[in-house]
Amino acid sequence: MLVIQYAKLQIACLTILIYIATNYIYECRKYGRRMRDSYYDEMLELSIFTVLFDGITAVTVNLQSEVPHALNIVFHGAFLLGLETIIFFLFRYLRWITKNPKLDKGQKFIVYIPWVASIIIGILNLGNIEFRQGEITNYSMGVAVYTCFITAFIYIVASIGVFLRSWKFIDTSKRIMILTYLLVITGVCIIQSIYRESLVTSVAVTIMTLGAYITQENPAFDDLKKDHDMMVIGFADLVENRDENTGGHIKRTSEYAKVIVEELRKEGIYSNILTEDYMEYVIKAAPLHDIGKISTPDSILTKPGKLTDEEYSVMKQHAPKGGEILRNLLSGINNQTYEDIAYQVARHHHEKWNGKGYPDGLIGEGIPLCARIMAVADVFDAISQKRCYRDAMPLDKCFDIIEEGRGIDFDPYIVDAFFFIRKDVENICLSYRDEEA
Repeated sequence: MLVIQYAKLQIACLTILIYIATNYIYECRKYGRRMRDSYYDEMLELSIFTVLFDGITAVTVNLQSEVPHALNIVFHGAFLLGLETIIFFLFRYLRWITKNPKLDKGQKFIVYIPWVASIIIGILNLGNIEFRQGEITNYSMGVAVYTCFITAFIYIVASIGVFLRSWKFIDTSKRIMILTYLLVITGVCIIQSIYRESLVTSVAVTIMTLGAYITQENPAFDDLKKDHDMMVIGFADLVENRDENTGGHIKRTSEYAKVIVEELRKEGIYSNILTEDYMEYVIKAAPLHDIGKISTPDSILTKPGKLTDEEYSVMKQHAPKGGEILRNLLSGINNQTYEDIAYQVARHHHEKWNGKGYPDGLIGEGIPLCARIMAVADVFDAISQKRCYRDAMPLDKCFDIIEEGRGIDFDPYIVDAFFFIRKDVENICLSYRDEEA
């Protein structure tokens, strides 16, 4: 009865965490997700550890005559260590999901100092923990406790800073939920700091772990997204396979688009546009850029020789028709941003920086960024692979053609980024070429 009386909140939180852990392990096995592929695995384990010892200390601090003092100190030490570590892990986790660049040695040293110092100070001062009597329950005080909560606040503030600085790189649907659990954690820690008898720390840990699970780490959601992506690629592949020489085109161009947007973001180019949503949707839309070819006659699509002017006019219609197809196909998914990007990629990937492309003759930044990215990826793949009307060009020649088109056919910034990741581009090209062979 004493356990329930003093630790009922912790028991409830522990029950929720065990339920999350059970679901998470089951879904990882069901959907083939490897454990230890995410910082979340460590957070989940540590949250159970922390809440467990929070519950133990909530009981033992009220049973000081029955529980040896040394054992009580050990239990409190485990709880404090778990609390400050899991808040530090939250900071690290948020940096990971927002794809912040890795820290160099100097930055790591600065980031790790509060956590390491808190652990050292806490261990050295465990023997000085005071157990005070409150109106509702006893509670602990002392340097180790103060240090733990100061460290927790440091990393909570740092976590909120990471979120605010990187919020545009987080999926729109997840921003509110992440902000909510960060604010809840902050509020709970403030309450615990002011009202020491409240013993509500477990609520913060549980909300943090549950929030991360719902917004980022549910394998079932990941599997649903993978199924959708496979259906899109399958549909695009069906169209591309009308020409037996372009079977790997969608794979390569999608990979090129992926490494280009990642490099642009890394360099801070078009950072006001390249949000996490935008990057994801460009990569998803890339396989669909030639979907309009479904309406192009086989006699033109597979013609071994040069197209006549009339045939070329028919071929060019694949761009606007592709845009129309995707507008109709994606209009029911309730994601206007994805629909717009897919439409722009399909319709405008043959526009040129100087305005001499088709179908609309758009100029410079008047061409949607996603289409400018796709233009580089599409042209490079077209000239680097064998076609029914010509052999593949040497890679050096392909890169020369892209460089010659800088500021004429292509966005100069995108060309510069493309050359910066030249090794990645060559690996993609050769890898999928081998696969087709």
